[in-house]
Amino acid sequence: MSGSQRFYLKSITRRWVSEIERAQERVLLFFPFLSPKTVKKVLGGKRPPCCEVYTLFRAEHFANGASSLDALKILLGMGVRLYSIDRPMLHAKVLLVPGKFVSVGSQNLTQQGRRNREATVAFTSQSDVALVYEKALGWVEHATPITNEGIQRMEELIGPLREKFADAREVAKRIDRELRKADRSRRIADRRQERVRLRDDDEDVLEQQLPLEERQACWREEDRNAEELLDRLIGGVEPDVERLPHAEIISLPAESRAEEGDPPDDVEDQDGENIDESTIEDRPLRNVFWHDASPGRLASFRESIRRAPKSRRAVEAEVRPVVSHGRRKPSLVAPSDFLFTSLMLEEKEVPLKPFYRYLCLLDDKWGWARVTKKRISFIANGLRQLLPLRLAGAQYRLTFNVQERTSSNSMSNLKVSIVPNSQKSDYPPLLEADCSFELESLRFISARKGKPMAPGGRAADLNDWLSDNRTEFEGRLLNRILSPFKYAKNLGGERADAFFGPEGTKISVRLAAMRGHHFLVAERSQP
Repeated sequence: MSGSQRFYLKSITRRWVSEIERAQERVLLFFPFLSPKTVKKVLGGKRPPCCEVYTLFRAEHFANGASSLDALKILLGMGVRLYSIDRPMLHAKVLLVPGKFVSVGSQNLTQQGRRNREATVAFTSQSDVALVYEKALGWVEHATPITNEGIQRMEELIGPLREKFADAREVAKRIDRELRKADRSRRIADRRQERVRLRDDDEDVLEQQLPLEERQACWREEDRNAEELLDRLIGGVEPDVERLPHAEIISLPAESRAEEGDPPDDVEDQDGENIDESTIEDRPLRNVFWHDASPGRLASFRESIRRAPKSRRAVEAEVRPVVSHGRRKPSLVAPSDFLFTSLMLEEKEVPLKPFYRYLCLLDDKWGWARVTKKRISFIANGLRQLLPLRLAGAQYRLTFNVQERTSSNSMSNLKVSIVPNSQKSDYPPLLEADCSFELESLRFISARKGKPMAPGGRAADLNDWLSDNRTEFEGRLLNRILSPFKYAKNLGGERADAFFGPEGTKISVRLAAMRGHHFLVAERSQP
């Protein structure tokens, strides 16, 4: 290559930073995918007055983690002009300083791009730069601005998709591991066969035929097993919610728990299954702190409840004792002509799954109510998720504990703990966070290290991932809170009279919806 050209087979990020800092008037960046850390590194320092970033703005890429809405927010906060080129879809990775420099290659403006095996060519001759600039101006004609309002709307719409993409990605990784394992076994067998062939001579060929045939039979059996495994994995993207428990109840006042030995209300209550323990590494954890909550959170919480789409007609229920299996249980009981498992919303009948937990809101109180056809007996104020969540390349379980706001200006009403995915229930959390749950959104107020433990978990990776993917993490937590689930074994929770009020209290219950999930909104009826 000439002196005006340079070929990179590694990250070109440092060169980008250098060229942007030297630019005097304008710089144009064309990258389909962006991540917060790399955006800050490349554009966070000195830059020219006119800085334009052209990227993709598609729900699929934000839901599957290829690109980051947080990166877009950072760019707009820097004053960078932000545009999308979606039709035809932008695929080029180009950084251009008119008249001075241009790079063309495969590396995206992401952390993964800095680690991948990428290839990029940098040009500094005026003729080469002018040629690329002329072509790029044709792309710019098809660009549309990206605004804060569009980013906020995108966040609201892709929330449920992120969980589905994460589940599918995990299944795909399992398939890759199994295929690599099968390929490794085949290559080992081939090498053994080759050694046998070289060692054999005319006198012992017959002796070697039988072991070879046996090996070939084993290979055919391995192929059949691999095909069956792929069928199971591909068919298992969606978990069997009827069989797999989603959560178990924790952190409840002793006086409000179901008494030990209480018989279950239904055989479904007996379901239970362990999740396999994941690999744990011993790595240090750095402190993480976020502060973006504002006063008046109690009023904001009530306002978000008011805005949620709700059924027009309420179920007028009453707290009264119900005798079940010889025990007296205070419960919220529906009238004879209503079922809690069949409620109306927007003129349509919505079936709720019996014995599932649904989010239930009452003034400034909230929890997860156990719904049956005619009554609600327990409302959990804390739960431990059994379905793991994949973060930073590892699996974790989440623990939620509802916290009562002590005043109208109290900010935190939820404590979230992140624990390594393990069959052991005594692992202390790696990270504990105080959050503000506002129904329409969830925001971190502060986060801190969990108790010291050995091994330390993949804490460093988790810490970095949370810093880069805060919006995604908050959205996935919000979906976990809003999603109905089935608890594992216990009938725990706060009793109906402790949550709704003493026996005789009249409660109006309406069905509501948010982010594709249904939940219950309760109000005390006026006497």
